[in-house]
Amino acid sequence: FWSAPPDFMSSLPGAFGARLEIGQGFFEVNKGGEEGLAARGYDVSIESDSPPLALRRFNLVRLGMFEVEHSLALDTSGGWVLSNGTLASSSAIAAVLAAPTRLLIRGGFYAGRESSYLSHVTLSRPARPVPPQRPEGEGGA
Repeated sequence: FWSAPPDFMSSLPGAFGARLEIGQGFFEVNKGGEEGLAARGYDVSIESDSPPLALRRFNLVRLGMFEVEHSLALDTSGGWVLSNGTLASSSAIAAVLAAPTRLLIRGGFYAGRESSYLSHVTLSRPARPVPPQRPEGEGGA
């Protein structure tokens, strides 16, 4: 697993509603005749020690992919699952993002030899909505 450095982790508090953008790829795969991916758990995990929770995403990489881009919403539309297998609620996602301790991204997917890379990991915050403005001439006077 790739583990995010502290400076990236410091950008996660307050990131509810943002997107975690991940680019990764595979230079070569020597599967030795395998017909599927190696048995595995989660592909991405955002973890907090206080409270002790983990947000996880599964099955992001499919057999035979060589370059992939993931755009994971950091809210309930992102498909995050808690370590107990239940879908993460807004409050659970917000709690993990408020005090994150680890961000882990799977690097290996095959049982045989493979060379993989991360091209980028970024946090894209949504643009702040602009409040609607009253057209000129409207309003009470």
